[in-house]
Amino acid sequence: MLPEKLSWFGAIGVLVGLTVTGHAAGIEADKRLLAESERVISPIMTVMEQPPGKVPSRDVCDGPLLGNGDLGAVISGPPAAQKFWISKNNFWRLKDGHRQGGPRLFGGLEINIPALSNASYRIEQHIYPAITISRFTNAACSVTMRSLVTATADYILVELSVEGSPVDVETKLWAARGRGSKESTNRNDNILWATKAFDQDVLIPTAAACASTVVGEKDPVFQLNPGHKVTIAVAMQSNYDAKEPLAAAQEMAKSLNDKKVKELMEQHSAWWRDFWAKSLVEIGDSFLEKTYYVSNYMIGSGLRDKDFPTGLFSLWVTDDDPRWAGDYHLNFDYQSQFYGLYSCNHIEQADTYHAPILAFMERGREYARKVLNVRGVYYCVGIGAKGIDTCKQGNRSNGPYQMGGCFMGQKCNAVYSVIPMSMHWYHTYDLDYAKTVYPFVLEVANFWDDYLRFEPAGMPLATNVTPAPPVAVIDGVPVDKLPVAKLPAGRYVIYNDSIQENSGTDVNSIMSLGLVRNAYETVLDMSRELGVDKDRRERWEHILKNLSALPTFQKDGKTVFRYTERGTEWIDGNSCGLQHIYPSGVIGLDDDPKLLEIGRNTINAAGRKWNSDNGENSHYPAAVRVGYDPDIILAKLTELWAGSRKMPNGMPDTIEQC
Repeated sequence: MLPEKLSWFGAIGVLVGLTVTGHAAGIEADKRLLAESERVISPIMTVMEQPPGKVPSRDVCDGPLLGNGDLGAVISGPPAAQKFWISKNNFWRLKDGHRQGGPRLFGGLEINIPALSNASYRIEQHIYPAITISRFTNAACSVTMRSLVTATADYILVELSVEGSPVDVETKLWAARGRGSKESTNRNDNILWATKAFDQDVLIPTAAACASTVVGEKDPVFQLNPGHKVTIAVAMQSNYDAKEPLAAAQEMAKSLNDKKVKELMEQHSAWWRDFWAKSLVEIGDSFLEKTYYVSNYMIGSGLRDKDFPTGLFSLWVTDDDPRWAGDYHLNFDYQSQFYGLYSCNHIEQADTYHAPILAFMERGREYARKVLNVRGVYYCVGIGAKGIDTCKQGNRSNGPYQMGGCFMGQKCNAVYSVIPMSMHWYHTYDLDYAKTVYPFVLEVANFWDDYLRFEPAGMPLATNVTPAPPVAVIDGVPVDKLPVAKLPAGRYVIYNDSIQENSGTDVNSIMSLGLVRNAYETVLDMSRELGVDKDRRERWEHILKNLSALPTFQKDGKTVFRYTERGTEWIDGNSCGLQHIYPSGVIGLDDDPKLLEIGRNTINAAGRKWNSDNGENSHYPAAVRVGYDPDIILAKLTELWAGSRKMPNGMPDTIEQC
């Protein structure tokens, strides 16, 4: 019997489906969903009436975002000099070290139209067809650009048309100069091409190439005449797409003609129609509905590569030295971009999550063994694709570093990484998925089996906890050597675990208590359904039953959740003290009313903020899960998205807020 845990992760997401029976009825339901999604979503667009001011950027950028989950582009520049900044999820510098590895900008396409100097500026992003329409107008002419990244192949297409006077158009393709990269550009007939590679002083060499063409034209410089449309195309491939990226990109560009472009457009339209029909929401609030769908557009455009999911700044990397390496930050930044995908039925995008987590397992085992002398996996804060350690600093072992890895005093990075796996499992009960991720979930359980300290009832917390607290002894036998059946009444305690980066030797971080509980419930459920590790379940069940209680304290005359049992009491404006509620799911609406009241008190407490930067993805669902007034939640959400959390391009501030 599968557990009833699906409701754990249902906060805020509203998924509307049509339930019918029979093949013919199923076809009709599909048609109805396609029609309804087009009705609801097709009017939605974002508008920019001045060029973006934050492109390029070392972090998030504010220009129009285009993508197909693998190839991405950001538009910038004035009407006369439009730039498309090109990136690809699988183009990284794969090297260990602080500011050494991470996703990298490839380069870009320039479309220069001198006649558009002094032109007005308007760019509309129509999210249902995933097409961006740019209109630039002055007294002499009006040029329209229809831009997209095709959904089913790695092309950027820009269709140009003009009204009024003809205009001269020049296209350029360039590769961005990078730290340690090799670049080249050239031309073969009407094909411009550029390459960029990291093949020196790296763990794994990488390379990529772009090739551009003006479909039906003989030259990258041409005249655009009224009544005639011209399509500029860029094809891109990396060494993870083709053995010879340049040859592959050139062939893609050469193969384009009007018929091929039409086929790509039809495939693009069909893919996005299907995407939107998977998650249809109407709540009678057009503003919040638009926010929901724009966030889904960002996810659909950014996430599809199963080996190279997006990092801190999603697909759109516009600098060769992104902040925090643009990597996978595991103290919830990386995980949080996946929270909403399961309840809104975008499993294809969610399925990109686990590859880098699994790829780091061997290094995690080494850290666990050498740093903490335990089994399982111990993950640092920042990791990259293909198992690279993006924050490693040699063998440094002071401050936030242990054996060169940056841990910030936290033990939670690996157990936090179980959260999206749990969500995926409880929303799909996909046994093949469970088989894929179970080895990691098991290693997380191995870590906590060893790291948790069992303390008999009445035993005070240890004071000497460096490097680790002593193990309790009963009748001359350490408790970690006793079988579960012989353990006395007691509890499991988490020592030396900072709830916030570098917050000290905290004991029983409320965040980790929630994460550990989720991990053990997940490993137990997967173990039962996969029919493995039956002999381990007794201890896992004992840990779940006897894990330390959630700490509380009095604040402003009310009982609220304390951030830790000993150590950090409270942090204003920080969501870590709510993350046991969501995403861990330790508390829900069917729980003890006293716990729910404590949760609401915590939401209300002085210092708790509804605009808590990247912690909002926990704060709002947590408020739902403890039964907070829904009218207030919606009002606060509206206030949030009407202000600080919307970029000039109409998109969420970061991928974590989708």
